[in-house]
Amino acid sequence: MRRREILALAGTGLVGSVAGCTGEGGTETMDGSEGTEAGSGDSGSESTTTGTTTAASTGTMTPTATPTTTATSTPSGTADVGIGKAELVKESGSYTTDVGAQVDVENSGSARVGQIELSAKFYDDSDSLLENSSGFLPTLGAGQMWDAYVMYLGSNPENVASVEVDGQYAERVPDYNPDELPVSGVSTEKTDMEVMTTGSVKNDTGGSVSYLEAVAIYKKDENTVLNSGLDNVNDVPAGDNWKFETSAMPPKWRMEEYSGATVFVSMSNY
Repeated sequence: MRRREILALAGTGLVGSVAGCTGEGGTETMDGSEGTEAGSGDSGSESTTTGTTTAASTGTMTPTATPTTTATSTPSGTADVGIGKAELVKESGSYTTDVGAQVDVENSGSARVGQIELSAKFYDDSDSLLENSSGFLPTLGAGQMWDAYVMYLGSNPENVASVEVDGQYAERVPDYNPDELPVSGVSTEKTDMEVMTTGSVKNDTGGSVSYLEAVAIYKKDENTVLNSGLDNVNDVPAGDNWKFETSAMPPKWRMEEYSGATVFVSMSNY
């Protein structure tokens, strides 16, 4: 039997508003059904947020330069992303103990954001750094929350006493799900070890596509996402169908929370 224990609470890391690009989208599956929405954006600069486990704090945000892409631009919106809550969680089993940071990352603005990267620093009871682990999410929609879990990957997990979490995100997102890349046949299945999403993308651009990627955003409900999976391919000829397969391996105690996936397809990688 496994036992989940909340060891510490993190402070609040609130962030200021930054410029971004609007856009929702994806091919969604829920209990075997599928639907299609539109979505677009660009990849661009990044901003930084901070939260801690020891006391309430207010994070600052400093934009940093990142490579740009050739994605189609959309009307501007406002991104407002922050770390609302973080908890150090210990999952004790018969033979192993899993430790990780469970973090609420909320986009309370009006614009979808691009890739979010979290950094979780795990400390022992003497405040010595044991391990620095990372977590990623390719995109988060306006009004959505990422219920993230960043696993401790170091040795002696029983020595972890606290965690400090900060992060950064891209203000703009790729041109997701353009009309010339129709998605079909999407399905999501769960096994004892992983969640897997498969589907097909047709290249209707009229020419060869040098790079194509499919991102599955796995979700708990319409407003809460949990994890992601990615598949990509190079050199897709005009008219061809590419069959993608993405997967995620959540902790076993989180598996039942996975209720479906939204698929985003683009020709950009960043």
